[in-house]
Amino acid sequence: MKKIVLLLCVFLMLSIFAGCAESKITDPMKLILGTWNISRSVDGDGEIYEGDDNKKEIITFYPDGLVDFDGTEGIWILLNDCLTICDGSDEEVYYIRSLTENELSLTEAYYSDGGYIVCERMQWGDLKYTVPADCTKNIVGRWSEPDDLGWYMQFYADGTGIYDGDGYDSFTWSILNGNRLRISYSWGVETMVIREGNENSMTFVDVDYDELRMIRVY
Repeated sequence: MKKIVLLLCVFLMLSIFAGCAESKITDPMKLILGTWNISRSVDGDGEIYEGDDNKKEIITFYPDGLVDFDGTEGIWILLNDCLTICDGSDEEVYYIRSLTENELSLTEAYYSDGGYIVCERMQWGDLKYTVPADCTKNIVGRWSEPDDLGWYMQFYADGTGIYDGDGYDSFTWSILNGNRLRISYSWGVETMVIREGNENSMTFVDVDYDELRMIRVY
């Protein structure tokens, strides 16, 4: 009888450990969410520079695609190990050296001398958030503001489009990470987050966190 009880205890403990292992977060899109402190940087010669505890450099990755990089607002995009932070017309591109539940290490994709920064997690983000579904499908068509139908943006299924407002321009577009809308005009690239959306109405947020609600014209 004691042997049976012992075997049951061992089985229960193994089940608990297996459950813990299965619950470990491995998806980079979820692992990166939350607030991080840049704790140290390492230059190309291996020299280590510790962060200042009295003046922390903070990065917060929000689940809807927005980011706050030490007070600078923007939008983040993660493709494989390439992290892009869009801030207006500027973009910072990093390669992820490592990403765990407690540490994030980044190196600049361009202008790098081999150095990197190390960030320590301060707080988790909202892991239950999901981006709006079918953004790529729903955005195809003509859209305008409810209170100003005098201008519009036309998105075609082939990834091209037309802007007709304060001037006329053609563009190409794509949606990354489910809800990051990238529009390439003749004058540059614009990145927005689709915060809410369906086939008739969408709410866009730009890199300055300004919201724009648009409705389908047809």
